[in-house]
Amino acid sequence: MSLPVLTLHAIDDPQVVVEHEAACRATLRAAGQGGDLVQTFTTESEHGELSNAEYANSIAALTYGCVPAGSRLPVR
Repeated sequence: MSLPVLTLHAIDDPQVVVEHEAACRATLRAAGQGGDLVQTFTTESEHGELSNAEYANSIAALTYGCVPAGSRLPVR
C-alpha cells in the first residue's frame, strides 16, 4: 500500500529553490509513485514561516486529492 506524499513550498523561498519540487516529482514518477504526490505552493517569501491557513489548505489538498469520497487514510 502506498501513502500519499504532500509537499508544500513557498515559491519565493530564499533558501531552497522551488524547482526542487520538479525533481521530487520526477523521482517519484520514475519509481512509479507519482500518483501519490500532491504538491502545493504558496506565495510566501520565507523558509518555514508559513501560516496556519497555508498548512491547513495543503492538508485539505492532500485529503481531497488522494482519498476517494467515503474512504479514510490508513493509520500507522
